[in-house]
Amino acid sequence: MNSAHLILSALSISFFLLGITRFFRTGKINILFSFLTAGYGIAYFLYAVFYGVCYYFTDNGIDYSVLYHIKYGLTGAGFGEYRTLIYSSLFFLVFFSVIVIYFLLRSKIDKNRQTPSSFLLATLLLLLAAVIHPATADWIKLSRKHEGEPFFKYYRTPYIQATDASAKNFIFIYTESLERTYFDKQIFPGLINHLDKLEAENISFTNIGGYPETGWTIAGMVASQCGIPLVAPSHGNSMGGMDSFLAGATCMGDLLKEEGYHLAYMGGAALEFAGKGKFYRSHGFSEVLGRYELTPLLADQSYLSAWGLHDDSLFNLALKKFERLSREDKPFGLYLLTLDTHGGDHISKSCQDIPYGDGKNYVLNGVACSDYLINNFIKKIRNSPWNENTLIIVASDHKAMRPGRLRKSKNRQNLFFIIDPSAPQPLAIDRKGSPLDTGSTVLSALGYTNYLGLGRDLLNGEPSILEEIKHIDSTLNGWRKEIMKLWAFPKIEQSLQIDSEKGSLAIDGRTFSTPALIQYDIEMQTSLWFERYNSPNHKTLLEHLMDFDQESAFLLIHSCEQLPTEWTGGQKEGRCLVSGKLGSATMKVEHITQSIHFTPDHLQRLTRLPTSDAEYTKRRNQLTAFRREKTRS
Repeated sequence: MNSAHLILSALSISFFLLGITRFFRTGKINILFSFLTAGYGIAYFLYAVFYGVCYYFTDNGIDYSVLYHIKYGLTGAGFGEYRTLIYSSLFFLVFFSVIVIYFLLRSKIDKNRQTPSSFLLATLLLLLAAVIHPATADWIKLSRKHEGEPFFKYYRTPYIQATDASAKNFIFIYTESLERTYFDKQIFPGLINHLDKLEAENISFTNIGGYPETGWTIAGMVASQCGIPLVAPSHGNSMGGMDSFLAGATCMGDLLKEEGYHLAYMGGAALEFAGKGKFYRSHGFSEVLGRYELTPLLADQSYLSAWGLHDDSLFNLALKKFERLSREDKPFGLYLLTLDTHGGDHISKSCQDIPYGDGKNYVLNGVACSDYLINNFIKKIRNSPWNENTLIIVASDHKAMRPGRLRKSKNRQNLFFIIDPSAPQPLAIDRKGSPLDTGSTVLSALGYTNYLGLGRDLLNGEPSILEEIKHIDSTLNGWRKEIMKLWAFPKIEQSLQIDSEKGSLAIDGRTFSTPALIQYDIEMQTSLWFERYNSPNHKTLLEHLMDFDQESAFLLIHSCEQLPTEWTGGQKEGRCLVSGKLGSATMKVEHITQSIHFTPDHLQRLTRLPTSDAEYTKRRNQLTAFRREKTRS
């Protein structure tokens, strides 16, 4: 914890203890104020514990990653690794609560006692303790939008121009959760034995930090290929329900396809997860291959992990793909995503003889395996006849989400280095950057002057926006509206149709998956939400609906059993359509038995439905009760 946070925490705790002591030493206590103060004391301690836990994980207090997990759940958080932290936090919370209740019961309570000035002083001290706590400053910082930082002052319309007549081929390896901290010999001696030497011989970028909305796989891919953070109405992993992925954005794939590149993506996991397949197909890729496309190519099709192909299988298939593409008279880019370091004990068979240490830590075994397999794959590329015209990029998709011993590092960074056979000598670049800068830098290495959204070319010494903008987190918060437009959500100009057989949704010829939640305004401009793929503890469509105000018109297509019984009349089978506003007495719920067609005029009538606070409160309560019931079941 930095010195400023330590000072504020110490002052806050001091004011709190002074306030509590002052309160319980004022003689006879008014019963109302005694219970209010006891409740406040417990709440303050819970507030402080929450902040401490956040700092333990983020090293930065309450930041956007905390908001992300509050909003979308803690699926895959690996709670077992943090038993000590959880139990100790609960112990101190219970211990403190018992102490407060003890002093409350020992106090002399007088229900007729008036509030003297000593009570007011105690109250002032207690309130001041909460106000100056560093957690409060973090919440204020996250909610603030800095004016005077217009999005299009920093966003550059993507374009490229070749500076070299010969186009280079490239292989881009996204290393799942393999951050630079694993290279630290003091924290992890003997863990990385190959990639560190490989990086030292080539072009390395040693100061690639994080950035809001880039900290998971699809977000890291979008940032590094499109130069924008992945901002979406619901979590980015759920946006595979769209007919296209960020249709309004221009990314590396779009630019390179125009230059004649053949682009291919290969990854061991299913393409449906997080909409990866849709992202690549939407942005210039001719071949997009995931678990179900690659499994038939394996000699042993049962050799799979819970997620999909092991990394040794992926690299064997990728080598064949590289050889085939290299023989063709066309420049190409081959993108790969490793998987074995995603978490879980599913290491490739090729690595069973190279455990890390005593082999008990499966996460570090996976890292050691990844180091071996990636190096082995790169060695084969460099020994091939096509090495001289092939760049190899190795980059983290994001930093590890289960920090463990990584927390010992005071400066966790993403991995990013480029192997360029034509580079005259090794080069280490320590300029501060983020995944947003990866794509522009790679395009420069390929021989293109370029603009790529918010990304900057780190090879030419251009400062990244992390250096240009002081309040980057809150500035991004002010840019969400502009970035959201890149999803190109449709405007309903002719019709909205629901197919009863397929359960799909069509807006003016564009088709979307269901379940779906559609919000629209008086001008028929929509925003769409989808269920998050393969994640039980995500924020559901009903929870998104609870965020709507009572005047927001919407359509919700969902299975009937996922809706409150009060809405469906007990209907459990098939799909249901909810239309109207939460605050309208005429909000309609119907069982979908045939295709439904809406015209803009019909939908506009729904936006003019009268609403009331009472109806809105009733529906919110129904949703809350239903959510609790589903959670218990």
